[in-house]
Amino acid sequence: IPSSGNYQIKLILTGEDAQNYESFYSAQSEFSIGSESPVKKSTAVPGWVKNNAGWWADGTIADSEFLSAIKHLIKEEIIIVSQNSAGSASSDEIPLWIKNNAGWWSQGQIDDESFLQGIQFMIKEGILRI
Repeated sequence: IPSSGNYQIKLILTGEDAQNYESFYSAQSEFSIGSESPVKKSTAVPGWVKNNAGWWADGTIADSEFLSAIKHLIKEEIIIVSQNSAGSASSDEIPLWIKNNAGWWSQGQIDDESFLQGIQFMIKEGILRI
């Protein structure tokens, strides 16, 4: 890889109960290497939010506490969600693969930007209700 330039990364997140959800797991981000003004700047996620994701993934805290952390990210505009992001979720239950991804994120196996884009997309599509 050259030491500078613009690159694109595509991450597909998967989980145990994944069944043909590729479009829901996909996140894409552009970034620059060796540039003074990156294409996308990194957004600081409070450490406690990542901790909550890990605790939620291992069952230490309830869904409501994880969702409160996501609401905080929305309130602080770390995740941008339009007011009409209702989607078409069929239940209020959070899919298991989201919990798996939260655990991986808390362990550093998924970067902040990819996880946040995934959460943003899931809210928009109604897979995750906030």
